[in-house]
Amino acid sequence: MGYHYQLKHLMDVVVVVVVMVTVVMVLQVVSGSGYGWERFAVVPAMNHSGALQTLNPLDYEDPSQRRGFKFKIQVSDQGEAGWQEARHMDSAWVRVLLLDDNDNAPRFATNLINLTLPEDTPLGHSLASFTATDIDQVSDASKFQLLDCNMSHNNGVK
Repeated sequence: MGYHYQLKHLMDVVVVVVVMVTVVMVLQVVSGSGYGWERFAVVPAMNHSGALQTLNPLDYEDPSQRRGFKFKIQVSDQGEAGWQEARHMDSAWVRVLLLDDNDNAPRFATNLINLTLPEDTPLGHSLASFTATDIDQVSDASKFQLLDCNMSHNNGVK
């Protein structure tokens, strides 16, 4: 809020007129300014500030979102020409990077493996390999091996 003072001399009396100027700040995401601009909005906050909000769900597992977003925001005090007059505006770039949340369960490549083994299979011998993937991990699939741990002997069963 600003004040303008105007002095007027009327005869020998000085009259002070105070005109209050209220500045209204308006913030916006610049349409078409960069990747992902349409997923965000700036809403008014206290003390001439704005808060960035999401308009659509964000998902790290979506390859198009994994690299993040970059777009411009603008602020204007609306001046006489509003958004058309550069002296009443400023802009800034916003870069949004997503962090992955462990929100997906791992999955085996197959849910059934049939094994036929000779009864004299040595203890500790690798019986089968399984591949599991977790889309929360961008790296290669994890591999697991199923080993004969001699469970039947530990339980007293022959």
